[in-house]
Amino acid sequence: MKVLQNQELIASLVKRNQSFIDVVENKFSKLSEEQLLTKPAPDKWSISECLIHIIKADEIYTNQFESKIQEKPVQDLSYKPGWLGNWFAEGIVPKNGKITNGMKSLKVMDPQKNMAELQKEFQSVQDVLEKFVVQQNLLNKQMQKAVNNDLGSIKIQTAIPLIKIKLGDALRFVVGHNERHIFQAEGVYASIENL
Repeated sequence: MKVLQNQELIASLVKRNQSFIDVVENKFSKLSEEQLLTKPAPDKWSISECLIHIIKADEIYTNQFESKIQEKPVQDLSYKPGWLGNWFAEGIVPKNGKITNGMKSLKVMDPQKNMAELQKEFQSVQDVLEKFVVQQNLLNKQMQKAVNNDLGSIKIQTAIPLIKIKLGDALRFVVGHNERHIFQAEGVYASIENL
């Protein structure tokens, strides 16, 4: 596996993640509540549900990043992805304009299976948009702070019990996961834009 330079990796991840914030702020925030809640089919997620899923999934990781990433002096570091973390990070990202690997969401992070519980946390679709932007800005700050950490030696617990991956792989996975569901939400946007 290719060795990744921390500076380049983090800059790339922050840039990608910022583009997701831009989509929410420049596209989704201009939609009506009805549009944000519209599902393209009964078994598909709305834009709001895609964002709720990202928020809930990212919480698992951002909480750990907060406690494990340290402010450190500037260093020129690199890390080599682990095979399992690399598989997670590469497999989650859409390829050639398609989501290729179907993955089931854990019930706690699935808005269609856990909406009653999630509705307690989110007061409105506007609240979902605001929480998404706040959380993703926090993630960007955490990634920028992580640049001078050893991304290979710090371990992060995944959403799957008993599986830990390297910090660098976790950062790549989270941004890839965000990309997957923003891509999904943009597909919904394209189908409902004229409602």
